[in-house]
This record gives sequence, C-alpha cells and structure tokens, in this order.
Amino acid sequence: MSKYDEISESCKSTINQIRNYQDDCNNFAEKLISGLTDYYEIPDGKLKILPYEGEPEENYRYYIEHEMHLEDDTFYHFNFVIEFVGRSRFHFMLKKEDDCFIVKGHEGHSGHKINPDVEKDFTDFYDFLFDEIKEHHENGFTNWLKGEKSKFGRIGFQ
Repeated sequence: MSKYDEISESCKSTINQIRNYQDDCNNFAEKLISGLTDYYEIPDGKLKILPYEGEPEENYRYYIEHEMHLEDDTFYHFNFVIEFVGRSRFHFMLKKEDDCFIVKGHEGHSGHKINPDVEKDFTDFYDFLFDEIKEHHENGFTNWLKGEKSKFGRIGFQ
C-alpha cells in the first residue's frame, strides 16, 4: 500500500468516525427534545427548533440535524424555543462520552450525564430544567433589577 493510500484510509476512517458521532448526537438530541415535549406535555407547535444563527424565517420548520453545530468546546450546540405566555429561548449543549451524553442547559451549567437507555436520567434532567425555568420566570425580573445576571441570558430568554 502506498503512503497516499495509507493516508486515504486514515481519512476515510476519521470521516466515518465523525459521521457516526454526529449521528449518535443527532439521534440523542431528537430523543431529548421529544422526551421533553412529552414530559412537560407541551402542546403541538409550542416547541420549535431555531436556526443556529440569525432569526428564524416565518413559516419555516427547522430540524435539529441541520441546526446543531459542533463548536471548539467539543459540544454540539442547538437552539429551540418554547412558547408559554411569551417565548422562552434555550441554548443546549451536548456531547457524547463513552455510552452517555453530557447535556448542559446553559453556559454556567456543569452538565447532566444521561445514559440514553436509562429513562430516569432523562426525567432527572427534565426536572432540573423545570426548576431552573420556573425559578427564572418567578424571580428573574426581580433578580435582574438587583443587578444579578441570569443563567439564561436576558430577561424573557431573549
């Protein structure tokens, strides 16, 4: 085998590894969002994937597989919105470690380790996120007036 062929084989192997990792992360993100929708009993159309950058186009449906981006921090990042009385925007980060995934709900969050085969791992994360969202909506404005920075960004999640 020539040196060129050896390098080509290495490239093919790396490309396959990247594709498999991306597929695993995409599938997990879909399961995470689907489970969140079911667990919170979010009505149809009230949770929407957002474009990774920029503002969403009217009447356009975005998909995680196209809007999830791998960043230098080694996490895939994606955005979504849940429409409550107003719109709450979220930025999630996830990466695969061994057979589990680390999921962060905001930049300052250390992350939750979720085994995709263990339902309790998902519900623990959903409960944690519920408490964080509820606390933000109940106390976020008052905390902002005191000069405290929100974990989720500006009041109203932007």
